[in-house]
Amino acid sequence: MQKKEKQLNALYKNIPIPVYTWKRAGEDFILEDCSDAAVMITQHKIEDLIGIKAKEFYNDVPEIYDGIIRCFAEKRTIEREIQYQLKATDERKFLSVKYTFIAPDLVLEYADDITEKKTLQAAAIRIGHLVSLGELSAGVAHEINNSIHGVINYAQMLKGRCCEKGEDNDIPGRIIKEGERVATIVKNLFYFARSRKEEHSPVHIKDILSDALGLVETRIIKNGIKISIDFPSELPMIKARRHEIQQVFLNILNNAQYALNRKFQVTHENKIIEIKGEVIEFEGQKHVRTTFYDRGTGISEDILDKIGDPFFSTKPQDEGAGLGLSISHDILKNHGGRLLFESVEGEYIKVMVDILVDNGLE
Repeated sequence: MQKKEKQLNALYKNIPIPVYTWKRAGEDFILEDCSDAAVMITQHKIEDLIGIKAKEFYNDVPEIYDGIIRCFAEKRTIEREIQYQLKATDERKFLSVKYTFIAPDLVLEYADDITEKKTLQAAAIRIGHLVSLGELSAGVAHEINNSIHGVINYAQMLKGRCCEKGEDNDIPGRIIKEGERVATIVKNLFYFARSRKEEHSPVHIKDILSDALGLVETRIIKNGIKISIDFPSELPMIKARRHEIQQVFLNILNNAQYALNRKFQVTHENKIIEIKGEVIEFEGQKHVRTTFYDRGTGISEDILDKIGDPFFSTKPQDEGAGLGLSISHDILKNHGGRLLFESVEGEYIKVMVDILVDNGLE
């Protein structure tokens, strides 16, 4: 019997997830014992944990404390998912917590960190949304494409008649010009809507940027934001899934626009997005670097290394899920590249997108 108790105690102590045994003490519970994993996560000594009150221990996460109370009151096993934010880092975490009533005055609690699982689920949902958006974009683009080419053709006929009669053809010319601009936007929508099974193919990074700007440039300019582009003509080609890199650029441009609009509610000389292309080398390989620089709200240094983490966002909860940069990280990793940040809070942020050069065409 003693041997069996030692085995059970060893199993309890060494289980790889946090396990806590809470004992009823008046209106509260005190920690009677916990697994080694719980000690590692809390970063406290075991002697500092034993005897601590549950309400004090879970002061920042009252949902977990409420689960202990409910389990004791209902005398049954309860399981729930809990979302909380670490105060020190603002990192969002997800836990699957299970409570089991094991004796008249004891509740066993064990928790499993399911942040990664939730990340994958959220990413899958986002990808599903993007696929749906792609299908919708393709359908809309097809309808617009047919109509706009009809408009352009009629405008060209009108322009021809004006020329024949010696009349002013400025208005038909403007219609043709605006129609061709719409046709370019439609073409970019087609690129965005292409199948996610698209293979990596040689492409100039400037062409991808042009496609991305074609989708958002009008809105950016309408918000009083200027765009400055500096791309050398001799930049080498990259090998990429064009629509995926376009998605990365769109996300960065939207973030820059959001930051500039927050800092400058009206037109300002610093309300500008500067985009620069160059060749850099790291790990012995050449990469094309695209740098996006804006003088918006910036990011504080203590969270700069976390802005690419899943679910982390500096935006209000109803304005951002914190998945855009996380997915961008994954896209660039699959392209042999990386996403880097440099920022001073309140002054600027610099986002650098590095993508491996297509060595076959270098």
